[in-house]
Amino acid sequence: MSEELQEEFFRYRPALLRELRRLVDAEEAEDFLQELFIHAMETARPAEHPWPYFYRMMLSRVRTHRRSGQRRAAREAAAQSNETSADDADPVREFETNERQAIAMEVIEALSEERRTTAGLWLIGLSVSEISAALSVNRTTVERRLRFVERAIHGRLERAGYV
Repeated sequence: MSEELQEEFFRYRPALLRELRRLVDAEEAEDFLQELFIHAMETARPAEHPWPYFYRMMLSRVRTHRRSGQRRAAREAAAQSNETSADDADPVREFETNERQAIAMEVIEALSEERRTTAGLWLIGLSVSEISAALSVNRTTVERRLRFVERAIHGRLERAGYV
């Protein structure tokens, strides 16, 4: 990591920590910040605008952490639940579910950066208030963006014959 980028990191460290504490508990926030610093040192990419660079890296780390936690919880729940076996699985329903998810992801990927970021934060489990704080936008703006995303996905699913 260039010395300049390292200085920028330490300059933004309090703000990053404050943002992290909004998203995770205080102890995890410190861990995330250390991981973020290590990752920034390893990538050593000079950033023209360091704050958005660090902020995006931070959100990416939190998103990955939450997704892995959700996957882990789902795996554990599936392991504990012996109600359904592989023989009971409905392949048509599973295919339709996977197809709907793929369509939703296509729609989200085609959105503007602001709407995609808002949708991504919502998908990892943040509330409208948390998204509003994380993006420094009005709560109404977040709600409007989410409504747009919902309508776009619904319209695409309707055209595909799933609604």
